[in-house]
Amino acid sequence: MRGRSRAFSLLELVVVLALIGLMSTVAVVRLGAGAEVRRLDEAVRTIERVLIESRVEAMQQGRPIAVAVELRDDSIRVDGVGDAKVLPVAGLRALDEEGREVERLRVQFGPDGRADGLVLRFAGPGLDVQRAFDLGLLKPLPGVDGEAGSGLGGRLWLVRFDPVSGAPSVDVRGTRN
Repeated sequence: MRGRSRAFSLLELVVVLALIGLMSTVAVVRLGAGAEVRRLDEAVRTIERVLIESRVEAMQQGRPIAVAVELRDDSIRVDGVGDAKVLPVAGLRALDEEGREVERLRVQFGPDGRADGLVLRFAGPGLDVQRAFDLGLLKPLPGVDGEAGSGLGGRLWLVRFDPVSGAPSVDVRGTRN
């Protein structure tokens, strides 16, 4: 009687390699989606930085300063204090208070630093805007955290302005990767 060989059969090797390939594909797809969300997060954070700089400048100069955010051709242009910033951001959408897509959002800071608006809204790819609107997530509600929007299929960024000071801050709602 011959002893069993301790080597792997060709079939076993093929099955293991197929499983490794499948797991690698899933990992690459998940990392790619995460990179897109990080890129959109960074774009919204850049908008926040321009808003902060413009607010400070309005208070220092004692005059109103407007900031315009335009989204078109898969890029975003932010005009405020200093040079305009243009970022490639395919998939980011600007929304009005009713959840309709718009190409341009504008906010003005007065000499006291207060903003003339309460919130700027941005939606990522896959966000179910109607569901977000129905749930009241397009409004800056106190006490609503980022997890309140889970199940929306995408991300929603709210750039909120403090009603007293006018200071901007970003609130993220929806799917987290």
